[in-house]
Amino acid sequence: MGSCNILGAFSSGGGNGENATVVEATTSSTFSTSETDYVDVTGLALTKPNITNGKCFGLATFTNYNNTNGKKSAFALDDNGSEVSYGSNQNVAADNTYLLACCIVDTSDSDGNTLKVKMKVDGGTGYLYYSDTWSIPKLAVTAI
Repeated sequence: MGSCNILGAFSSGGGNGENATVVEATTSSTFSTSETDYVDVTGLALTKPNITNGKCFGLATFTNYNNTNGKKSAFALDDNGSEVSYGSNQNVAADNTYLLACCIVDTSDSDGNTLKVKMKVDGGTGYLYYSDTWSIPKLAVTAI
């Protein structure tokens, strides 16, 4: 299997003469859940490009908070029904005023599968926050 310089992919059309394909999903509203099992985050799902022998770099970025002091909001990237990467944040503010940044990354086959963000909490209500001026949740895949 060959290697690819990701910087070269954008500046010269991709490794080994291939082009990079970028797919992204964003949401335009705050998502909340009180579920203790993972649930799909509305709007943060996409279909990965299907490239023979290709690879995808998936990245989800967002801000979040939990309305209960000491409780966590947890996140997962789900690749076609299998959780492949995780992230979490715990609320440590008594007045629940802190928004916490979270980033989840995964590298996988570029196989046309569905990639989505899931969320759960261990108490309270968790919020994946949206603001049109500074916090737009995004799921993106770069495939080569």
